[in-house]
Amino acid sequence: GKVRAGEAPSGRLSMERYRGFLTPENFALVDRLRHFAGDRHLTLPQVALGWLASRPEVPTVPAGAMTPQQVESNVAAAEWNPSPADLSELDGIAVVADS
Repeated sequence: GKVRAGEAPSGRLSMERYRGFLTPENFALVDRLRHFAGDRHLTLPQVALGWLASRPEVPTVPAGAMTPQQVESNVAAAEWNPSPADLSELDGIAVVADS
């Protein structure tokens, strides 16, 4: 979510080994996820952490933070429990990405 289509990547995303992830399909997936998050007044990391925490096969959710704002966002993510409808919609977004 830090890089948008048409923008030059920075940081580690500017490294050659990550260039293969910067595809039109992946940018479209992130746009759909950004819309999903925005509809719920969440950030992309909050959606990612909430989705991971909802998965019974995921024993723990590691969350890094470099700034106080990121810590606050991670705490807010722990407060979001995706509903079955949310999880179904996220699954649908993922299926579209796999097509």
